[in-house]
Amino acid sequence: MKQIQIYANGNLLKYSNLHDEDAFGGLALVQLDVTEEGYKPLLQNTFYNVWNIPIIEKFSKNKLSFAGWYLPICKDKILYPNPQFNDDETIIRATLDNRFVIELSYQKGGENWPKNGFFLLEAIEGHVGIHYFTYMNWEEAAIATQTWINDLQATNKTVDTPKEEEAKMYPVRVMIDNQLFEAELTTWRNMDWDVEKFRNIQLRVNNDVFLVNNTFQDFENMLLVLKQNLPDNYQIETCFFCRFSGYNPVGKDNFGDLDCFKNCKEAITKISDKHSLFNLYETSKNQIFKVEETHYCSDFQLINKSDWAFKKQTEN
Repeated sequence: MKQIQIYANGNLLKYSNLHDEDAFGGLALVQLDVTEEGYKPLLQNTFYNVWNIPIIEKFSKNKLSFAGWYLPICKDKILYPNPQFNDDETIIRATLDNRFVIELSYQKGGENWPKNGFFLLEAIEGHVGIHYFTYMNWEEAAIATQTWINDLQATNKTVDTPKEEEAKMYPVRVMIDNQLFEAELTTWRNMDWDVEKFRNIQLRVNNDVFLVNNTFQDFENMLLVLKQNLPDNYQIETCFFCRFSGYNPVGKDNFGDLDCFKNCKEAITKISDKHSLFNLYETSKNQIFKVEETHYCSDFQLINKSDWAFKKQTEN
């Protein structure tokens, strides 16, 4: 019903039916077997003391302060205690250099949501969702929003400072009108907010250069955006676009965590949902191994729209 993951650096991942999946992981599909070694039960109150933490543990209960770089949409309302908001109303939208976005809104209730409505706080970098959380009352939502705004203001001194970035080049194959070309795929990797990001991506092929300027949290989304920016007759031939590869629904790293199923081709092409994929992991785990998204082998077959896979290229 509710799940929390706590990391050594203090970061929390929280999932429930209100937020069952994001770029970092998701709610478990089956119950934990607590009889296995390593599990230890805890009191319900202990769990909810952590569950109720709004994003980070240390925060100030000051009133929302308004900086010049973000816009309080409903300033006439939020200056007073217990304000009333309309359904699906944006309350605050904070931006920093068109890169970080913090948005607080009031959402109406529904069948799978709190019936009386709730506050939704979203944090986005580029087109990548960092976190989103729900709050039942205005005070909690305001405190969490102020915390994120304070963090962004503190980051403002370093965001515009050029940082040392690592350019990484991967040799790849590109098919253009049934003619094969060797190409160079380059991206710039950097650490920001203790999370590795991929800043831009460039494909150099057949005397042409395709460049996408954006921030990406993982190789999956980066390759999808690159594909969307290529001509229709261009097809990148790497493991990521192969019908015999996929990601584990439990979660993945941002690069090099792609699973190869070429040793069980017939079984992977019959997968139709997450549950059958989990069964394949269980029955064929000795035949599955990790590959990088940019790898290629002679078993490559392009994924098609009739194939089901737990990776987003089937949507394109």
